[in-house]
Amino acid sequence: MSDFLTQILIEIIDPAVRGTLSLLRSASLPSASTIKRVVLTGSTNAIRTVTTSGVFDESSWSDAPALVEEATRNGTLSAVSPDVVYSASKALAEKAAWEFWENEKGKEGGVGWDLAVLTPPFIYGVCISPAYRALSLTH
Repeated sequence: MSDFLTQILIEIIDPAVRGTLSLLRSASLPSASTIKRVVLTGSTNAIRTVTTSGVFDESSWSDAPALVEEATRNGTLSAVSPDVVYSASKALAEKAAWEFWENEKGKEGGVGWDLAVLTPPFIYGVCISPAYRALSLTH
């Protein structure tokens, strides 16, 4: 595995999936038994496709994970747009959330809550990152 691919997996895709699953596991603990619904803030990047356009619904998924996987097989991952990698991370994290919920909802001691994912196209507001704010003042 190339250093570039390793960096993408370690810094972008794996944290998105692991972080989402960690949140859901925490919401599934006995001490969290009063939770009725978990609402994740997703992204339209998880559902819109890179190669096609049209109307998207709950059955729509981004083709970014497949594009990243294909580029990995072909050794061309470094040519993949950062937007595609980001979209892949969002799609894989949301898919992992739905898979977790589907697998756990009917089990004895499984989740007792509903899952909802909001997919806003943009999130507006003040950036809380000090580094970003400092950079925006100089450019």
